[in-house]
Order: sequence, then C-alpha cells, then structure tokens
Amino acid sequence: MSAKRILMIEPRFNSYYGAQKSMTHLVKSLDSDTFKTYIVTTRNGELNKFLTEEGIDVKIVPLGKSANAFGGRVLSYSIFRKLLVVFQILFFNLRLVFLIKRNNIDIVYANDARAVMYGGIAAKLLRKPLVYYIRADVGNSQVTKLGFALSSRIITIAKGVLDGASESIKNKYKDKIVNIYTGFTFSDHSNQYEDILPSEETDPKILIGYIGSINERKGIDLLVDAMKSSAVKPKIELIFAGGVSPGHEQYWLRLKKEMTENEISYQELGYTDRVQDVMKTIDIKVLPSRSEGLPRSLIEAMYHECAVIATDVGGVQEIIPNDDFGVVISPESTEQLTKAIEGLTSDKTKRDHLAKKGKAYVIDTFRQEKYEREINHLFMNL
Repeated sequence: MSAKRILMIEPRFNSYYGAQKSMTHLVKSLDSDTFKTYIVTTRNGELNKFLTEEGIDVKIVPLGKSANAFGGRVLSYSIFRKLLVVFQILFFNLRLVFLIKRNNIDIVYANDARAVMYGGIAAKLLRKPLVYYIRADVGNSQVTKLGFALSSRIITIAKGVLDGASESIKNKYKDKIVNIYTGFTFSDHSNQYEDILPSEETDPKILIGYIGSINERKGIDLLVDAMKSSAVKPKIELIFAGGVSPGHEQYWLRLKKEMTENEISYQELGYTDRVQDVMKTIDIKVLPSRSEGLPRSLIEAMYHECAVIATDVGGVQEIIPNDDFGVVISPESTEQLTKAIEGLTSDKTKRDHLAKKGKAYVIDTFRQEKYEREINHLFMNL
C-alpha cells in the first residue's frame, strides 16, 4: 500500500517556536513508511530554514501581502483592504487546490485557525479530510465556528483550550474532537549557559527566565509590571530568550524602556538554539500568558528542574495540576504574579521541592510512546 500524503499548512513563515516545533515533532512522530508529509507556508523565512535543516519537505505558496500580516494588523485595515484580504485568501485556496491535485494529497492539516482559513475551502472543494490542530485557547468567534465546521477532525493539544468555547459548540462537534497530549523525548545533553550566570559570588541574583516568542499574548508586560514594585527586585535578574514576533517590535521596545527606567535588571538573549541550556541555568521560569495551548517551554523547564510560575490558561493546569508541581496564578493578575515571584525568590527549599516533583510528573505524563501511538492511529483512520 502506498503512503498516505499529508499537506500541512503553517502560516507563520518567519517563526520557529512552540507551535512550529510541535508541528515538526508531529511530522517526526508519524510512521515514515505509512505517511509522506509536505509543509506549506507563504514565504521563505525562519520556518523554511529550520524545517529544511530537519529534512522536511517545504513548499512555498505565495500569499498576498495584505493577508500575510500578523500582530492584529488586519483588524486595523479599511473595509476595502479587508475585502482584499478575503480575495487573497480565496486565491490562496485556489492555488492549494492545484497543489493538492498535483501531489495526490490525501489529508490536509491546519496547524492553527489561520491555517484553516488558508486551506479549508480547498480541502472541502476536493473532498479531502481536514485536520485542525487547536494549540491555544479558542472562544466563540466566527473564525472558531468556521474552523470547527470545515474540519473533519479536531485535535486539541490540551483539554483546557476549549474552556472558552460555548457548550453548544463543544456539544455540536464533540464527535470530531480528540485530545492528544504532545509527547516528549527529554534530553539530558545540556549545560549551564555560562554567559547569564550571576557575576556576584556573594549573594548572587536569582535568575527568572521567560523563554518563547515575545508578543503581547505572552503577557510579558505583566511580568515587567510585577517587577516594578516588587520588594525582591534588587535580588532578581530577568532573562529573555526568544525573538520578537512580527508586528510586536514597538511593544518590546516599550517594555525594555520601562525596565531601564525602573532599574529592572535584565538580559536579552534573542532567539537562541541553546534553550535547554538556559532552562538548566535559570532558577524560576515564568509564563504570564494571556492564552496558551500546552506550552512546551513549561514542560521542558520542569524537566530541567526549574521552579515554574504560569497563568491559568489553556492546558497549564494539565501540566501543573496542583501546588506540589508549580504555582498557577490568575490571568492578568500582576498582584498574584508579584506575590508568586517574591514567594519563590525568598524560599529556596520550596523552589527545590517544586523542581524535583515537577520533573517526575512531566516524565510520567508526557510520554512520547503514547503520543506516537495516538497520532498515527488518528491519521491512519481518516
């Protein structure tokens, strides 16, 4: 029997963070004798670069400039330009129709809601099953409803990502939905990131890390606000490891200015391929997000025996089920974040306890073998 051909759509051509790494992991978890995968994106960029290095076949299908924008810019367009966006997305679907037919594609996969817009119509026109992977919180928007309606199968990366959706939507499409936790093959081949170690030999600073793409959804402004009035500010150095998402450059410049003006000590590493080393070096990992799926940086930090603080969004409580494994705070609560940071900064015994318990939990919960079995079964039965 010939291999099933899967066309995977990832709109963020210039990003290679959690969602894109998770998609790469999915590709590598599929049985190569049973499935042949192609990934489509809209321009050459970081995504193509890293996927090519991983030996994954990437196809570039150009999308009009107005539609190929991020950071909420489309919402600020005039009515005429929004109509242009609709036309460009429809034309992109038409291009995909020819690509799907030319490559004898059996299954179309969308890596997020935007990808459903890019390929959902093409899949429907050709009567190909469409798999929609929900990686972050969804609500009751028209985009969500359209994504659910167009999809043949919906994978949730965590049960919590559907908390914001209405019961009527969840009940209507319950037979399409399956939850599959991402599996991890954890690596111990990491070293301390010497460049970020505190220079003070006596009373060294506590290193608090944020690791991931820098944008407003990740709530980094809440971390900066929490530090401004914190009693432990002189004891802390913030470490930021990640690139700035397109459209959020001014957001990050504003936050850096605020940190400088408020004498908040920080280091900006930018995008780094030494993420594991950073996690092994920092004392506390903070994820103050406004929206998440199943944040892999949180799981990896716990494996590297980092105490963690995260907001209660998406699947966070499925990673930190109780206060034996980490600290979960309410979204948008600078007060709770400040209290959590001060508590862990001042209590090394608690940090060590969370680190050891957290590592054992993620090793047991997010096993790669279980993920491979479930994801291969799903695609095989489409």
